[in-house]
Order: sequence, then C-alpha cells, then structure tokens
Amino acid sequence: MADPDHVVGLVVVRCVLLAGSVIHAEAAQSIERYRERAAEGAPYTHLQSVWYFARCWSCRCR
Repeated sequence: MADPDHVVGLVVVRCVLLAGSVIHAEAAQSIERYRERAAEGAPYTHLQSVWYFARCWSCRCR
C-alpha cells in the first residue's frame, strides 16, 4: 500500500498544477489572441503547451 504522505503530496502537486493552468488560461486569453494576430508569418508557440508538459511530468512522478 502507498505511503499516505506521499499520496497527499502528489494530490497537492496536481491540484497546484491544475489551479495554475486554469489561472493562466483565463489571464492570458486576451494576450494569446494578440500574439496570434501579431505572429502572422512567424513561428508561434502557444503557451498552454507549457502546462501540458507540466501535467505529463507530474504523471511520471507516480
């Protein structure tokens, strides 16, 4: 059986990542729209991919 402290720690990390992702998505929505328009003809990186990477990384910690 898993150590309860370790499980609680993983839940806390995942909750923080989820909260950060939601806050980032809401706060950056207008900025992302502007960046999409300004990047015409140039490489564009959607910043949500940073949160996707963090989520994948947190799943790997199990």
